[in-house]
Amino acid sequence: MEAIGLFTFLVSSIIGLIMFLAIMKIFSISHDIGVIKKNIVDFTKILLSASGF
Repeated sequence: MEAIGLFTFLVSSIIGLIMFLAIMKIFSISHDIGVIKKNIVDFTKILLSASGF
């Protein structure tokens, strides 16, 4: 009986860890997208100012 409880705990811990890592990955991807958008905006501003707009 004790082994089943330990096994269940291990499985739920592993699932929890995978979920946590997946959430962190999603947050890092969305952060990267935000940085890329900011870089595109900055680059566009530089192009516009260079071309005289």
